[in-house]
Amino acid sequence: MLWFRAPEKVYFKKGCLPVALKELKDVMGKKRAFIVTDSFLYKNGYTHVITDRLNEMGITYTVFSDVQPDPTLANAQAGAKLMREFEPDVIIAMGGGSAMDAGKIMWVLYEHPEADFMDMAMRFIDIRKRVYTFPTMGEKAYFVAVPTSSGTGSEVTPFAVITDQNTGVKYPLADYQLLPKMAIVDTDNMMSQPKGTDQRIRSGRSGTRSGSICFCYGYRLYRRSCIKGYEECI
Repeated sequence: MLWFRAPEKVYFKKGCLPVALKELKDVMGKKRAFIVTDSFLYKNGYTHVITDRLNEMGITYTVFSDVQPDPTLANAQAGAKLMREFEPDVIIAMGGGSAMDAGKIMWVLYEHPEADFMDMAMRFIDIRKRVYTFPTMGEKAYFVAVPTSSGTGSEVTPFAVITDQNTGVKYPLADYQLLPKMAIVDTDNMMSQPKGTDQRIRSGRSGTRSGSICFCYGYRLYRRSCIKGYEECI
């Protein structure tokens, strides 16, 4: 591996969430938090582990719990509108890939409402060499990702997938500006999942099967690149 890039802060331990959140107040002095999640997690009280801690620290917060499965651009725009009204200095996205991806897009639209979505969704070959330059993120709000599954890895990657509600087309956005500033991977948030499964991803496959499929595709690409390199040498 030539190089590797991850969020500047990654908490990875059972029970680490309260410790990580404490840093928002004691180290960064954050005062207003905007929580992004889906209706299931919110209605079933899974966000209490965050909101209870924020209350203890005296951080004012609001919750956007309307993230849809396979979130649309309109869904993200609705959340960004509430962000602009609330003016948070920290955004906490809790959930699976949908919540974290939607949170990233809301973050961009909140900090840079002038940004053009189609420009951001422009295709490229190398993430480090692209025509469109993403706006600098983190000037208004610090982005924290809290996964509740072991699925997409959005909490430690610079990617977000959003759907155009008019065409149904899914746009994968990729830029290191979309990389969360902090990832809190607390296994306590995964303990209530159905026994015998690692997680459920958007396609509905079990985690074990999804992992096998990803490995097979990865191996095929690796083998294909080796063959190509050998042929070039010949």
